[in-house]
Amino acid sequence: MASIHVVTAQLNDGHPTRKPRGGYTSVEWQASRIERASQVLAACDPDVLALQGVRERAAGQPFLATILAAGDYQEVIFVPECACPIRRRWCKAGKHGNSRGIALASRYPLGARDVIELPARNPRGNWFGALRGKLGLGAEKPRYAILAQINTPGRPVLVATAELSPLPSLRELQLQTMDAALHRFAQARGLENLPRVILGDLAMPITRARAALRRSGFSGAAKAPTMPALVPTEQEDHILVTGGQVRHAESALLDISTHRALRANITY
Repeated sequence: MASIHVVTAQLNDGHPTRKPRGGYTSVEWQASRIERASQVLAACDPDVLALQGVRERAAGQPFLATILAAGDYQEVIFVPECACPIRRRWCKAGKHGNSRGIALASRYPLGARDVIELPARNPRGNWFGALRGKLGLGAEKPRYAILAQINTPGRPVLVATAELSPLPSLRELQLQTMDAALHRFAQARGLENLPRVILGDLAMPITRARAALRRSGFSGAAKAPTMPALVPTEQEDHILVTGGQVRHAESALLDISTHRALRANITY
């Protein structure tokens, strides 16, 4: 039986969880909390790390690189949101500046990989919502999912990660889109029998996530409250599994973000 240790963390642009202590400027405090978050994530020792709300720089220093520095990651995929049409053109040219985005890091080699754009509007929504989504305005901004084959020593695993919209009209549609894309990703490569993991900030409780995925058999789920960070009572960050089992799950306070990180061991 093979196993993999996965962590998902909504970093919220590196904003500290607590107010600055005396003697710190706001920038110094943020930098120190980002460093602390890096240490916490390193102590979690994940094989696979999914990040949301991350940028290349924050508090005047490298942000993504600092978070990843203590981990032994062979491969990293970073996908900026590029929310408006002009910025999307810049992104295609490799000029995404310091855009907010998502990332997937693995200590094992990646095989096939893909990035898909998630729906920015619900087809059953109104024209105003459609226009806002097209222009990248408000909460209905373009969002992406990373799909990847992770070649673990025992048996490869297929992973999909994203930060979904907080809008009820969109989040379940985006989750179903990600699930369908992961299925096609597997089918196109003859990998249908591999375990699959969906993880990230799914912006909904576990009951809604499972209901959205009821046709796909995602029976395994990591259960631990992740928000608000200091005294968590709710869970909107998830690790969902089909073809495997969640053996242990817990959340970890990072000192940045309004969310805690979620970690789990998956056996398959």
